[in-house]
This record gives sequence, structure tokens and C-alpha cells, in this order.
Amino acid sequence: MIDTGTEILVIGLGKSGLAVAETAIKKGATVWVYEDDKEKLEKALTSHDLKRFDEESSAEFDFVVTSPGIPFNHPLIKKASENKWPVLSEIEFAYNLLKPQFVIGVTGTNGKTTVVEMLDHIFKLSGQPYTVAGNIGKPLSSVEKVEGLLILELSSFQLHFTDRFRANIAAVLNITDDHNDWHCCFGQYLEDKLKIFGNQEGDDLALVNFDEQALKGVKEKENAIGFGADDAAVYRIDGNYLKAHDENIVALDEIRLRGRHNYLNALAAMACAKEAGLDWPVIKEGITSFEGLKHRLQHITEKNDVHFYNDSKSTNPDSTKKAIEAFKQPVILIMGGRNKGNEFSFLREYLGSRIKELIIYGEAAEEISRQAGDGQITETVEQALAKAFNNANAGDIILFSPGCSSFDLFLNYAQRGDAFIQAVNEING
Repeated sequence: MIDTGTEILVIGLGKSGLAVAETAIKKGATVWVYEDDKEKLEKALTSHDLKRFDEESSAEFDFVVTSPGIPFNHPLIKKASENKWPVLSEIEFAYNLLKPQFVIGVTGTNGKTTVVEMLDHIFKLSGQPYTVAGNIGKPLSSVEKVEGLLILELSSFQLHFTDRFRANIAAVLNITDDHNDWHCCFGQYLEDKLKIFGNQEGDDLALVNFDEQALKGVKEKENAIGFGADDAAVYRIDGNYLKAHDENIVALDEIRLRGRHNYLNALAAMACAKEAGLDWPVIKEGITSFEGLKHRLQHITEKNDVHFYNDSKSTNPDSTKKAIEAFKQPVILIMGGRNKGNEFSFLREYLGSRIKELIIYGEAAEEISRQAGDGQITETVEQALAKAFNNANAGDIILFSPGCSSFDLFLNYAQRGDAFIQAVNEING
């Protein structure tokens, strides 16, 4: 795929783009790069043996690797198509180089990081060799050698430009409307997610949430096995247990994570681990000892019997909805950020019942307030938190679950969550 004389164009120099460039250089390729952020570009050109690609460049390429954040209709993607340069995602590029023997791929609108982290925890306890990479924060291109099986978190962006990628166990957790600022429509978003099943062969498994209406067609696949509450699912939530083939495996009250959506995440991780060959004792130990992720329904502290939860990883309305449903207590909801073309009218059914008060900040504040028919607007997370705490009573939950991307005020959801945690700590003294 790569040798001396191979000419590659890398579009975007984020973490995955740089990993591609570094790997390709080691293989002897000539690597050209394009990056809109001039400071980032100059830094990369100074520290790596790269060539700058711009409008005046006349180079021809064997293939192009595009970063997840680059939209599919970017002018350079169009130029690649016109010049018949194959366009690969970072995942496709690395998969073709590494040729892993067995892959567990996990995608979905929400929950994929939790499921992959849970699998990481389970396999670590098992002592079996494995490698974790992908959208979880470690580019697959940065992996020099896959040890054991490969566990990948996969976004729709990463799957869009795949061709040969194959997951031996492919799990789709859920599909709800998201990333309308990148995909042309829900249909394309769904199509890209379902590419995870694209190259599966006879013994491969399609693990599908049978409760999801959008995945109804996938249930008919010959290699599909289900998880969820549906009676036809092999792995089920039934009563107070996670079950497999009607056998009780894990009691729900043994799981440390809150909310039904996290029970489904645990069920998916349980199914992937079992179908990959692990035994029930280590799977159960992993599920029940997993403590969850920072920025995902993370309990920060309590003051005057008011509890503060950081759910900054919520970047779409569906994840906020699931966070609200995780609590029986009155919720003061703080949300906002940059909308990705999503709808927030669902808030109307929760206001006055589950949501005691709605406080909104950021770029999408007025739009959210208009769709919700309510909401107090502030400019910053800190102002929103101060207002929430001032209005809270003993027993209330202050839930920071933005339901939007972070890019109006922050670099990413982690920086946004850290800002919320710092503001909570200042209130708590």
C-alpha cells in the first residue's frame, strides 16, 4: 500500500491526521498536507518532513486520507474525486496497513465510548491480549502493531470513507438524528453508520439494538443477534437483570452507572465480550466494577443536599434526554453550546415534570428556548450554574448536559466539562 515513491495527501492535521502523516513518512512515502489552521500547519511543517499543499500545488496523489472533522463536501475532497484519487478515512488507512486478525467495532449515536471503555476494562481483567483505538482518542494509525484482538470506537465520519474495513463483531448501539451539519440528511447518517456491516463474512456477527426503530431492517440480516428489551433479543434487559439466552447474568443494582441507557451499554459490552470468547465470571466482574467515564453523568459533589452532575459529553439532544431520564429527583437542567442542526422540542414534555427549571447558555440559547417554549438564558456556563444553584432546593439535581457541541466557547467537550467542574468547586468552597 505504501512504499518509497508513494505520494499521499493528508487533509486535516488533528490527532488522527498527524498520526497518518507520521506513519506514512516512516513507510517511505512523500506526504503532502492541507490544514486550515495556519498555526497548526506551520508547527507540523517545522517538526515533520512534510510538504505544504495549497491552491498552486500541482502534485498528483496515489490516495488521500481525510480527517474525521473534514466534511465530505470539502473542496479538496471534490478535487480528489475529479482527479480519481481514492479518499480514505484514517481508520481505513490504518486497517489496510495493520491487517488485524479480529476486530470488534462499536458505533452508534450515543454510548459508544462507554461501551468501548467497558470492553477495555473487561479485557484487561481477562488477561488476554487486546488493543483499543479509534474515536475513543487514540488514532488507529498511531498503533504500530495490534496485540490480540482490536477494539475500535467508530464514528460516522470515520466509517463514511471506508471500503475494505471489516469488523468481525460489529455493534450498532442506537441511531438518532445527529451531525446534520456534516451529513446531508438522516438517511446518509444512517447509511454511514451501517457501513460497519459492509464487509462482514459468514462467521461474523452483527450485534444490533433490537429496540431501535431505525435499525429494523438490520434485524433481518442472517448474522444479526439482538440486544435490548425486545423478546427476540439474545441479550436482554428483563426485569432486574441483564440476561443472555434467558439466563440471569448481572443484576441491575450491581451496575454502578445510572440510567437505563447505561444498562443497555453494559448489555452491549457484555454481548461483545461473550461473542469474542470471554467467560461469564470475568465479564460479570468487569461490568459490575466499571465506574464510568469523566464527563458522562459524572457525579461531582453535593452541597446542601443539592447534587451536581457533569454530562458534558452530551453533544446531542438524545443524550440529554437519556441523562434527564436517569433521575427521579427534580432536575435543574443546564444546556447549550453550538447546535448541529438538531431539534429540542422534546424538552416541552419534560418541563414541569422531570425538569424543574431550564437554564440555557451559549450560541444556541435562543433557538433552544424558542423550541422548548421556556428557559432562562445566560451567556456562560458559570453564569448558568450560579443561577441554577441560587434556585435549587434540597433534593434537587443540577444536571449539566449541554445537548450541543462545545465549539462556540470551548475546544472540546472535555474542556467544557472541566470548566463546569471548576465552577462547581468554587461554589462548594
